[in-house]
Amino acid sequence: GKPLLDIAGKPSKAPGTRLWSFPPLTTQQYLQSQRERVDLILGKLKHMAHKMDSVRRAFAGEAVDENSELDGWLPELIKARYAIKRALYARQMPDAAEQLRVAEILQRAADEIEQAKASQGGEHGE
Repeated sequence: GKPLLDIAGKPSKAPGTRLWSFPPLTTQQYLQSQRERVDLILGKLKHMAHKMDSVRRAFAGEAVDENSELDGWLPELIKARYAIKRALYARQMPDAAEQLRVAEILQRAADEIEQAKASQGGEHGE
């Protein structure tokens, strides 16, 4: 039969090693299969770029308008995110039931955000 391939696609030289065999993917197929992961990485990179630009402006002595939408985040969203963080950090939640309650609230919010994204066709006009 065909030789087993390792993760890099090279024939395995390890005796007795059983590796999974997958048909080769084109670059497009691979990216499509990793779409969510790629979108998340790109979103994080974009967020970091905005933060770096904000720091650059601050060090350059440029006025930074806290209510500006230049960085893409509305002040209301920033305030709400910090409110969630404060609420989580302020609570002592050793109780498993309370942790599950909070996790369910956050998961419902995340699901609602994702549903809105899906109903708008995603970021790529799908």
